[in-house]
Amino acid sequence: MNMLTIISAVLISAISPIAVPDLPGIKDARAIALDDQYIVAVIPDAYAGLDAKSDALRTATEILGEEWDAEVFLTEDLMTYMSLARIEKRGADEYERKSLAARLNKIHAYCYASEKVG
Repeated sequence: MNMLTIISAVLISAISPIAVPDLPGIKDARAIALDDQYIVAVIPDAYAGLDAKSDALRTATEILGEEWDAEVFLTEDLMTYMSLARIEKRGADEYERKSLAARLNKIHAYCYASEKVG
């Protein structure tokens, strides 16, 4: 998954908030669709260890990738979650787009990605 493509899409493409199905190990999630890519920010359940949490987030990414048949970019970054919540509530204005693009640029190294299956 090319991060530059995703950031460019955030800045210029149509953004549509979508509902996220219930996922095991995830307390709440927000997502937006950008063409055939999805950005998902989650608040995971409490876990005793980092490995268990990583496994739950990786599983959630795979489930969403298969269900939506698209590339999924999943993060547990709270600022990204708040940006997606504001976009869902108020729409994707220029400020929200720039804010989300800046967050994605900062956190891309520790996000979970799922490639398109088909």
